[in-house]
Amino acid sequence: MKGIFEERYRMPVEKRDGTAVTRDIEAASGRYLDLMRKQEHRPPKMAYFEDMVTGAGRCEEIRTFRASGGKVIGLFCNFVPEELIIALGGVPLRLCSGAYPAVSAAEELLARDVCPLVKSSFGLRLMGVSYWDLVDLVIMPTSCDAKKKCSRFFNNLGPTWTLDLPQSKDYDKNLPIWVEEIRALKEKLEGFFGKKLTKEALADAIRLVHKRTEVFRRFHDLRKQNPRVISGRDTLLAIQSSFYDDPKRWTANFTALTDEVEAAMPTAPKEGGPRILLTGAPVVWPNWKLLNTIEEAGAVVAADTLCSGTNRLFDPVEVDEWTYDGMLRALAVKHLFPSICPCFIENAEHIDRLLELAEDFHVDGVIYHNLRLCQLFDMEYNHVSAVLKKKGVPVLNITTDLSPEDEGQIRTRVEAFLEMLGERI
Repeated sequence: MKGIFEERYRMPVEKRDGTAVTRDIEAASGRYLDLMRKQEHRPPKMAYFEDMVTGAGRCEEIRTFRASGGKVIGLFCNFVPEELIIALGGVPLRLCSGAYPAVSAAEELLARDVCPLVKSSFGLRLMGVSYWDLVDLVIMPTSCDAKKKCSRFFNNLGPTWTLDLPQSKDYDKNLPIWVEEIRALKEKLEGFFGKKLTKEALADAIRLVHKRTEVFRRFHDLRKQNPRVISGRDTLLAIQSSFYDDPKRWTANFTALTDEVEAAMPTAPKEGGPRILLTGAPVVWPNWKLLNTIEEAGAVVAADTLCSGTNRLFDPVEVDEWTYDGMLRALAVKHLFPSICPCFIENAEHIDRLLELAEDFHVDGVIYHNLRLCQLFDMEYNHVSAVLKKKGVPVLNITTDLSPEDEGQIRTRVEAFLEMLGERI
C-alpha cells in the first residue's frame, strides 16, 4: 500500500500530560449532557450511549483486550473498511475529535492555521487521553491536506499508515485503483496482525456491520415522522458512540433505542418549531454547541448529511458474489462511492442528497456548518447555497471552530434564522 511512513523518518516526541485537559473535557461534556437530560420525553435508553462517548468503562475493556494480545486500530473519516479490522479480530476506533481543550497542545507542533478537528485529534493522541491512548496503529485517509500532512506527526507517536483516496469518483477509471488500495491495506493488516484473513471471517464481519446499518435505517425512517420523541443531538450522540463501541453490542442497544422511540410515537407531542437539515463539516462530540443552540431555541435537527452522523451508518455493503474478490470489491464500493465528502473534484451527490432529505423530512431550513480553516467545506458552500435558494429552501451558514467563545454570536444568528423560518411555517 502506498503512503506508509518508514520507521527511519520517525522523530521522538515527548507525550504531554493530559490530566488538565481530561478534566476540562469532562466539564464540557457534563455541561452539554446536563442540557440534554432536561429534554422532555427523552428516551431512557440514551444513558447507554452517554456512557460510551464519555468512555471510562469501554476504555477499561479495551485495555484488558490489549493486555491479552489484542490489537486496536485508530481510523479517521469513513473511508477505512472497519470490516477488515473486525474480521482479523481487532478493535476499530474512530479518532475524530471535537474537544477544544486539546487544541493548544497540538499547536505546539502543528501550524495554528490548521483544521481544528485535526488539531484536537492530534492533541488527544499527543496527551494520551481516553480512546486516543489505546491504539496500536492509525490509518489516515488522504481526505484533506491537513490529514495528509498530519499523518507524519501521528507517526511520531506510533505506527501510522495513509490510505490514498482517488481524486474523483469516476467509477470506471478509479474503482480498479481503489480496489487495489483496499487489497493492499488488507495485506498490510494481515502482516500487522500476524495472520491471514479468511473468507469466512470477512463474510461474518460484513454481515455484522450490515445489521448495524439495517437498524440505523429503520431508526432513520422513523425520524421522518413529526412526533418529537428523540432530538437531533441525541441522535448524533448515539451514532458517534459507534465510533468506540463493539459493533454487535451497539447494534443490540440501538435496536432497543429504536424500539423505544417507535413505541413512544403514538402518544408523543407534535413538534412545534422548525425542522432543520444540518449539513457541512462534521460536528464531533463534545463540540455540541451548534446542536444545543438549535434545539434549545425550539427547533429540531430532523436530518443531517454529516460524515460524523447519518452518512457514517446509512450505506450498506452490497455483496453480489461472496467470493474473496467479490467481498473486497463490495467493501471498496461502499467506502468510497456513497461518500459526499467535498474532497472529491466533483460532488453533485451532496446536492442530490440534500434535496432528497429536505423533501423526505419536510425540513423548513438548512444550516450549513463550516469549521474555520477548512477550505473544502468553505468552498462547497456557495454552490450548495445557490441550489437551495433556487429551490426555495432557506439556508444559514455558520462558520465556527471548537472554541466556546462564539456561542453567543451563534445563538443570535440561529435564533434570527429560526424566527424567520417560523414566520414562513
